[in-house]
Amino acid sequence: MARAKGLTRREIKYLIVLILGAFGFFTITGNSRIIDGDTIKIGQERVRLQGIDAPETAQTCRCGGQKVFCGKQAAQALKDFVADSEIFCDAKERDAYGRLLGECFIRRDGRKINLNAWMVENGHAVAYSHYSKKFVPNEEIAKEKSNGIWACKFDMPWDYRKKQRSKKRR
Repeated sequence: MARAKGLTRREIKYLIVLILGAFGFFTITGNSRIIDGDTIKIGQERVRLQGIDAPETAQTCRCGGQKVFCGKQAAQALKDFVADSEIFCDAKERDAYGRLLGECFIRRDGRKINLNAWMVENGHAVAYSHYSKKFVPNEEIAKEKSNGIWACKFDMPWDYRKKQRSKKRR
């Protein structure tokens, strides 16, 4: 594809998403890599799992009196669950960091499995209810069953990030 004069690669991506978004969701699929518990890279695109928030990579939790790297565990749980399945994501918009926002899926045994919901229901992420209430029922199930981080003491990922930012300002 010839590059339009004066437009950066990032501006071209935004333009494509804007055009495709005008027609509703579009699906992105391809070679994928798990970045962390709520971000996947497909091809050259980073996709943020919309409506959920996983612990940050460096974030720790206290589980059974022990310090556990729950952010690393979240990413590993997603990697292990996806295994060699092809990931496909339905996206419509970008966040402030230029990542696509979407719901991502795999197919297993003829079923379409929502990775966003799976991460929350298994306690590897929380519902990001500030932005979406869609995964709150999955979070309730995780809490009820003490799945994943719900069996531990932890800071909500957004509170953890806020603390980290305030430490940097000192």
